[in-house]
Amino acid sequence: MVRRVLGLGPLIAIPADVVGTLRALPRLFGQVEAMAQATRSLPRMEAAIGQVAEDTRALNALSEHMAQVAEATGPLPQVADAA
Repeated sequence: MVRRVLGLGPLIAIPADVVGTLRALPRLFGQVEAMAQATRSLPRMEAAIGQVAEDTRALNALSEHMAQVAEATGPLPQVADAA
């Protein structure tokens, strides 16, 4: 049976675990706010990562061109050998 709190009329006593939970809410809200602040930059980071992927698409063609240049210049004498 739950006792009535004196002076509060029909309000019944609040169980201790509910009071403990209510006391923990400000700390919980603070932690949620800290998580929100820590993750606020994630959308910008995701966009930047997408841009890096876009920027590196040219590397395959560049690699092929470099291989062609290396093949074409292979028969030329090395500068270091000429000195």
